[in-house]
Amino acid sequence: MDLRRLAFLVRVIDAGSITRAAESLRIAQPALSQHLLLLERHYGAPLLLRGKRGVTPTPAGHVVYRHARMLERQLDEARAEVRAISGAPAGRVTIGIAPHSPARALIQPLLHAVREKYPDILIHVNENFEGVLAADLLLERMDMAFTYEIVPRPGLRYEALLSEPLLLVGHVSILGDIPTAWEPAHLRDIPVLLPGASHALRQLADAVFSAAQVRPRLIAEIESFETLSGAARMGLGAIVAPRSVAVDLARRDKLLVRPFGEPDIHITLSLCVTTQDKPSTAARVVHGLALTLGQVIAARLTPAQPSRKPDQPAAGRHARRRPPASRAPASG
Repeated sequence: MDLRRLAFLVRVIDAGSITRAAESLRIAQPALSQHLLLLERHYGAPLLLRGKRGVTPTPAGHVVYRHARMLERQLDEARAEVRAISGAPAGRVTIGIAPHSPARALIQPLLHAVREKYPDILIHVNENFEGVLAADLLLERMDMAFTYEIVPRPGLRYEALLSEPLLLVGHVSILGDIPTAWEPAHLRDIPVLLPGASHALRQLADAVFSAAQVRPRLIAEIESFETLSGAARMGLGAIVAPRSVAVDLARRDKLLVRPFGEPDIHITLSLCVTTQDKPSTAARVVHGLALTLGQVIAARLTPAQPSRKPDQPAAGRHARRRPPASRAPASG
């Protein structure tokens, strides 16, 4: 078995195109196609479905891809361990971040910390939606991800960092007449801009509209965070964002914020890793840095709770208990 052919298969599946993979590998497309054909003959089964829009793996291709990725990781781990005998950890670590989340604020300090402590580690950052990040983790295309958890996925471990309520953010022309106290009926009067239906934040927003028995005045679905915030700045509609992101946007772009949903409904940002694979030395040290920085930033973004006055009695057994914060209500 020529191990290069397994690496070629991985690159083709990741690229979704033989042409793009050939360009990135800097080899001729016919030569790459020949390598893939020989690999399929070796396994006695087709590994790729070829179409006008590119290629996708067959069930057999998924199996070979998964084992090829595991083999790549083992080889990377071997190289890293050899280097670690006489030096610091080295290798490539891929980190995913969910858009529209405070994870964006974590990346720059994490890159700085890795550069200072482990200069031989190369960080690759991928901003994408939760479903894509989870799939990449399970397929071992990614080492870890800062992502929102709506429904925990088998094979993944979630380390919760920050749980926040959602806020509406918009121009004064959109939110200027909306009171600061939460009232579900106010949602009928607000044009909104939201990410697509597959996004965790959109799923939670839809659940809030459903609970309020309000059909949202949806102006547009926008996947890009920059485009979404720019549209809000122009007064096209209000957007929904976690509190830390909303407050930062309001301060930066001089926008207004208003409550969105009951105060006990939160969205939780977690550092997510797969439970199926042993991480490389480089991935382990970066995971430790990411978790520490995430906890530090989460503590900074969490508002301090007001202290109890000396003459105020502590809540007793019959005091009204606030329900625990939920990661997401049923989307209905």
